[in-house]
Amino acid sequence: MFLTVFIACLYAFSFELADSLFRKPIIEHPFDLTIAPVSSDSNIVDVVMIETPDDSLWFFVGNQVWQLQRNPFKWKLLGEIEFSETQQVGAYDPYSKEFLFWSSSVGRVYTWKPGMNAPISLDKSDLHRTQFSHYSFVDPNTGNIYAFGGGGYWQTRGYISKYDRLIKEWSIVPINSERYPPPRMASRGAYDTVNHQLHIFGGYDYRFSRADLSNESVALGDYWVFDFKSSTWKEKNLYNKPRNNGIYLGAYQHQYPSISNVDIENRLIWYLMNTDVDESLQLVVFDIERDFGAYLPVYFPSVPFVQLEYDEDNNRLFVYQLTEQSGNKNNVINKILSYDVPSASEVRRILDELRTKDENRTTSLTGNVNVVLLLMLPFLFISFWFFMYRRKQLKSKGQSATSLPNIQYKLDANQLSTDSVILKVSFTDSVGVWINDKKINHLFSLKELELFLWLFWKSQIGKLFQSTDVIEDLFWANIQNPDYVRKQRNLSLKRLNTQLNEFFGGTIKRQDWIVDRNAYYDKRKKEYALHLDNVNITFDLGKINIPETDVLPGYSGKWVDDIRSEYTIWSHS
Repeated sequence: MFLTVFIACLYAFSFELADSLFRKPIIEHPFDLTIAPVSSDSNIVDVVMIETPDDSLWFFVGNQVWQLQRNPFKWKLLGEIEFSETQQVGAYDPYSKEFLFWSSSVGRVYTWKPGMNAPISLDKSDLHRTQFSHYSFVDPNTGNIYAFGGGGYWQTRGYISKYDRLIKEWSIVPINSERYPPPRMASRGAYDTVNHQLHIFGGYDYRFSRADLSNESVALGDYWVFDFKSSTWKEKNLYNKPRNNGIYLGAYQHQYPSISNVDIENRLIWYLMNTDVDESLQLVVFDIERDFGAYLPVYFPSVPFVQLEYDEDNNRLFVYQLTEQSGNKNNVINKILSYDVPSASEVRRILDELRTKDENRTTSLTGNVNVVLLLMLPFLFISFWFFMYRRKQLKSKGQSATSLPNIQYKLDANQLSTDSVILKVSFTDSVGVWINDKKINHLFSLKELELFLWLFWKSQIGKLFQSTDVIEDLFWANIQNPDYVRKQRNLSLKRLNTQLNEFFGGTIKRQDWIVDRNAYYDKRKKEYALHLDNVNITFDLGKINIPETDVLPGYSGKWVDDIRSEYTIWSHS
């Protein structure tokens, strides 16, 4: 009895420890707003904050260099700087004792020291425009720049690129892991110089459409660590996760700050993240030594753009907020907040508390789920029996029991019912595509029709899924601009889906007539296939000898050569 009461009291006290974080004050530090940096454009955050080893804070705002003095807070204008680009990312390189700047999309790299009018170009690269809103850091031992994730050209990335100071070029860091982080933009990150490891937390991924035009995004709250010694990724645990992680607003339009800091002495990493709780920023901490972290019950008032700095001497987090100045469209750093974080021992006690709370909740949930599953066993058994029985019936009728692209077709038109969808494709005379005896060539542009015929051919010889690279090389090989090629490919596939949906809608309702999946050899790329399940198909290439030149007469191009070369083998197999 006594032991039970003791444990209950200890448990209650433990949760008071985490709840006490709510009661810690967030202090606002006043300063003279009449002498403070103002950015030139509210649509682009052209503010780069860099902390040097002597704890000086440098702010590069537009074309001005500012330094923030503390105790008391005071701004000091140091001079002008001429950037060749409007969006820059920067860091201090202790290896060469100079400032480094590079494009927010990854590409051109510059070096700068106080007293210089403009940064000096270092690299041999062009603007890559593939990693907007990436997380980046400079290795203090080599001066090399590393950039993780980001987005550009209508997709997000999940790899690490590296700028090598010796060869002055960028390359992708190879990995030895079967599992790695999903692609993302605006992730938080930190570099552990002791273990030579990169920490990545959160962010968001545009999975379905163009990142610069759509809000269809997936918020991520996972945590990954990349070990440069073994070149492997590992996912880590975060406890006390909120239900919603929020979205990092407007992150594609500008280089979002990293909002992370490492407490080197106590081996802790602090993060700020967006949350759906009153549009605030929540504090997250990761324990490097014990290899797990948690969301802490602390919330900062949120504005669109912030930056974070950790004061190790006083164990405080400083938050610098950038908001729109009243009366005009310029941005101004108009608020500085600080928060006294718990000591390292307190943090670890709170982490243990939150981990225990999460694990108890999971254990309780697992127990409830087991009971529910036990009660549902008879229903599951009956459902499984019915599914197998129904599948056997469908199979006997020559139909597929799954919605995946599994082509089933009949070559004998006399066996078709009157309400069947009949897809007829001719390859040997005037090229035509018919649905229920109606020619539909007018529904497509020439390029769309070519793409449809090629995908149809691939489906009939058992090569359903075709990779992005192969499609682009066959149909847009003469276009040098990869940006334009991707756009044409996406538009053609989308229009094919739309037109087929409209024509087939009265008979077969299907969300996508062209389906996609992640490529097996590279999860960052896509493969596409025609979904012709339950469609009756006839086409005029039986296994007879037809001269290659008679296949797709009147058409030319790499896609036709591809079909003719395969037909020679297929017709004689």
